[in-house]
Amino acid sequence: LATKHNVLDGKWLLYVKAEDIETDWPKIRNAIIEGKLGSTAKISDTPDERGSHVVCIYCPNFLDKDDLLRVRRSISNDVGMYKTSVLRFKLDAVTYLDLYAKNQWKLKTTSYECGGKKDEECSTLISSWEKCTCATSDQCKRCYKPKEDSDKKDVHSQTAAMMKVDDDEDNKPVSLTIVSWNINEAKCSNVAPDPALRTREAPRLIREEILRSQPDVIALQESPNPSFGTEKFAGYVSVAGTAQSHSGHVDLLVKRELASDAKQISLQHIPAVAATFTLQNRTRIAIASLHLAPSKELAAERIHECESIMKKLTSRAQDVILAGDFNMRQSEDKTTEKLCGGNWVDAWKEATSSNP
Repeated sequence: LATKHNVLDGKWLLYVKAEDIETDWPKIRNAIIEGKLGSTAKISDTPDERGSHVVCIYCPNFLDKDDLLRVRRSISNDVGMYKTSVLRFKLDAVTYLDLYAKNQWKLKTTSYECGGKKDEECSTLISSWEKCTCATSDQCKRCYKPKEDSDKKDVHSQTAAMMKVDDDEDNKPVSLTIVSWNINEAKCSNVAPDPALRTREAPRLIREEILRSQPDVIALQESPNPSFGTEKFAGYVSVAGTAQSHSGHVDLLVKRELASDAKQISLQHIPAVAATFTLQNRTRIAIASLHLAPSKELAAERIHECESIMKKLTSRAQDVILAGDFNMRQSEDKTTEKLCGGNWVDAWKEATSSNP
């Protein structure tokens, strides 16, 4: 069910005594910021009946078992918690179904466990749903262990060689994944159940939904504050600063490995930020994140803003991408596509033309 509906996130569940919160929570927070744990973490407001707070350390994809093990080891090695105790991993899909440990159907609510005195190195991820076949099979569905280090070394060496060959071939096509999202200042919908809870959860849910696509570039519109992007997306660099729009801020985040030679493109008095950077095949590309003027009456202003951005970017690179919230009406499409020499392609139209 989780994979069918692409609800792949989940969390390691920790229980921290109330008297230990002031020392343990900063360790978890710092490890998240440094990129040593999962995508984010949260802590319950009040302790449970045993006097412990529940801490959830999130991972974006429960199918990535190597990453689950990496985070589990980091909880012990970097945070210094649960070194000799078993930790359990719960899918968010199970939480959304309102299933908890003491449910009336007596169903298991966690999918994996790892650690404990028998496995202090956290070398094995054990499924809660499968039977152990280690005695009769080399590939036990219950007990997952990563490949041996020697096998990993061979794979990494081969990948590096392949990447080097690709880098030597100029203009060879490479993929570039961009996620653009107007996040409504990380506010919940007016019709959402329990608005207070959804508002608290919104930043985490936004982060996990974006990272689900494993983007190279993140274009945000209506960020609640200038530092939202850099605080929520470790491993990404805000390459052009932020700009104030008519609602919230605009930001452009690029993966750290692509941002090393990024150069900001100055867009003064325009609700957009832009930069150039180089892809693996040495193609220089210019990208903007924008949030143009709203309302039907401001069509002329939108066209002017769009044209100004296009002129700036096309003067810096041959390959240009504008991503964001254009606020344009359908009647404005043809005029916009003909700006600055024309030949602009509307990605949304291209993606939906065969399946309207």
